[in-house]
Amino acid sequence: MLTLTLITGCPGHGDYLRPDEIATVSTRGDNVCFSVQEPEDYQPVTISIDSGGTRFRERQITLEPTLRIVNSQLCIPPSFHRFPDKGQFIVRYVLHSAHHKDTPRRMVAGVEVADGCIFDIPLNDREAVMPYGELKTAMFSLNKAYVMVPANPLLDPFME
Repeated sequence: MLTLTLITGCPGHGDYLRPDEIATVSTRGDNVCFSVQEPEDYQPVTISIDSGGTRFRERQITLEPTLRIVNSQLCIPPSFHRFPDKGQFIVRYVLHSAHHKDTPRRMVAGVEVADGCIFDIPLNDREAVMPYGELKTAMFSLNKAYVMVPANPLLDPFME
């Protein structure tokens, strides 16, 4: 047992995968808003808004966006990003806190725009990290919070 610990090391803070939090979408005037439960002093440090199916290397990530969480909502005004009239998008953002420096939060939302309406769409295992047992449930319900991506790329031919 000691040899195994020496070879592999002890599990530490960075040795586990924190699941993504699933955000829901709403509109407030011309703004597209995303829910943030228990926001405390968390604020966005990165955000990406990409078409569904965009590969990781092709994502357009904005560092230190000029957006703020207000009343448990992160709202995106048209001056920051204008969603097209039609399409499916994955919105990802990372939140940091001055009080919880070691606990960043990764948020993900599936968004569809159609006929002038914006609504939630379910995420799949390539779009959000959730516990493995909740993967199938998450495909059919946004009420579940997480989905797990297989850690071994040899077991998942679709991983990049």
